Amino acid sequence: MTVGFLFCADPLLTRRVDPHFEPEALAVRDRGGRLALIDHDALVAGRAGEAVARVPDGFGPVWYRGWMLRSAQYAALEKALRAKGCRLLTGAGGYRRAHELPGWLHCFWELTPRTAVVPMAPGERAPRGQRLARLAGGLGETGFVVKDYVKSRKHEWLQACYAPDLDTLERVVARFVELQGEDLTGGLVIRQFEHFTGAQVRVWWVDGEAVFAGPHPDGPDDVVEQPEIVDDVREAVQNLGIRFVTTDLARRADGAWRVIEVGDGQVSDWPSAADPGVLADALLVAKGYGFRVSKYDPALRDEQGVFLGDDWTAISEVGEVFGGVVLTRERYEAVEDAYLQAVALLAGESGVERLTVRQPEGAALPEGKNLALEEALEVVRAMLREGTWCRLEDGNRFHVYAGYDYYLHVASSEPCGEAVGRIHRLGLFVEDEPAWGP
Repeated sequence: MTVGFLFCADPLLTRRVDPHFEPEALAVRDRGGRLALIDHDALVAGRAGEAVARVPDGFGPVWYRGWMLRSAQYAALEKALRAKGCRLLTGAGGYRRAHELPGWLHCFWELTPRTAVVPMAPGERAPRGQRLARLAGGLGETGFVVKDYVKSRKHEWLQACYAPDLDTLERVVARFVELQGEDLTGGLVIRQFEHFTGAQVRVWWVDGEAVFAGPHPDGPDDVVEQPEIVDDVREAVQNLGIRFVTTDLARRADGAWRVIEVGDGQVSDWPSAADPGVLADALLVAKGYGFRVSKYDPALRDEQGVFLGDDWTAISEVGEVFGGVVLTRERYEAVEDAYLQAVALLAGESGVERLTVRQPEGAALPEGKNLALEEALEVVRAMLREGTWCRLEDGNRFHVYAGYDYYLHVASSEPCGEAVGRIHRLGLFVEDEPAWGP
């Protein structure tokens, strides 16, 4: 099954793609890609089931290309699609990490202006006085830029976006929060002002590699200074672990390129003057499919992706209490068996019957030893129990290894949509991550 695309429908002609995305849809069709339509207005209104009514059952793995969504709306979309056998290649947790500033900030800390974050609900009073001064005190003396987790009000630059000093910051923050009103997303962000020269450049990344650099949608589309794609930016994108993202870069007055924003690529606007076939080609030939299998509910994570629940991570914790429940040997082994079933399901849909040992630690597993799948699953069990480590692979078709904190990482040349659905029914969670082999 090839990857599919979900485009927003034209709100007036609901059987057609929204005109804004029509060039991209044509590029996908020209390349033999599959596409379906969703009702963006229904989704924003909280009617996710209605929004995906035109998506065929069993549509499989998809990219979304459409208008921006709040993180909760995207999560509702993911849930509604999963019920139809359709899986977003960027899960709800990944979308939030790429879309909201606190989710990506830690990966780009050295590459972006200094930042302070204050979680806030719409209608909540903005920080002021000494509290505000403490928040902004470590951000330097060049001024401040105010925004929320997703948006700024840069078109009201002096009233609700830029403060040249601490004396004016309180007024700008109060005005920004007032104007955002119910549209305030996540909370308040205060960033150090840095002086930039020239237009911003948007770089598009698929599976950790830059596939296009072009103009920012708010800038001129005829003049683009191509940035040097330094290894630090690539490394930060790869550490973020989201398959399809954008980074907005600008050249600082001292000549250094800086990351101004990071975004989920699915809701980033493609430049009208660029060939949409470039993006379609990159997304249709994304290098394999990466899966992170775990027992941890992605909904129980903070903006940085840290799991907030009380749960065990190793067999050595049998007998301890987690969430008010004793981890028994039987309970542990039931979860462990589910992990092994997950590997078997993904391997089966990938057409894999044998796996080869690569990069083993210690002498117990020799490099290059070829194992039947049943034997390989016992090696996975040993990795989960932290008794050994290696990578198991079938050439460029399939890789698997157990990582830290009881996470299991799998990469396949196939999308494995049916296997993913069956893994969810085992009580496990499957999240997409960049493929690291096929």
